[in-house]
Amino acid sequence: MKNNNIKILMACLFIAVFATTAKAEEQYYTWKDVTSALSANDDVKKKVEDMLNFEVGYSLTKIDKNAVAPSISSIKAVPSIVRADGKSVFVVFASIYNPDGIENLRVVRADLSQVGRLSSSMMGLSKKVPLSKSDPNKAAGIYILENSVNKGTSFGDKEIKISAANKKGWMTLAKTNISVVK
Repeated sequence: MKNNNIKILMACLFIAVFATTAKAEEQYYTWKDVTSALSANDDVKKKVEDMLNFEVGYSLTKIDKNAVAPSISSIKAVPSIVRADGKSVFVVFASIYNPDGIENLRVVRADLSQVGRLSSSMMGLSKKVPLSKSDPNKAAGIYILENSVNKGTSFGDKEIKISAANKKGWMTLAKTNISVVK
């Protein structure tokens, strides 16, 4: 801990000296100059430059999304044709896999605003389904939500969007349709 504090103090002093030197000489330093001066070796320089590239931002292409983000493999609304009477019930099913386990999903929501309901309705975990016999922790969760179409909703095809977010902040989206009839 003491060693880290010393490193931080030295970095702050170094930046302060850089800043005063730049003002005195009317010179400006680039981010690359600062990272080069603060970095101990070439490997660290390369990592810092890759992480803090303000010209490009950070690149999502370097991240394996299948290893960090939840995935929705199946989504269905039953029945697919519903009356707009406020009484006819439909159920939305979604099969969701999270690489860190179903217990690490933060929230699964359905947007039912097109059928006159809440835009952020919570879906509940109904069942855990193992995906592999060799790894019992690798499982998908079957999430369900039961609701009805609000009376007075316009007729036609309506979209129901599902979002699943894990505790790391990664989110995925999927959608299904139902038809609203008289």
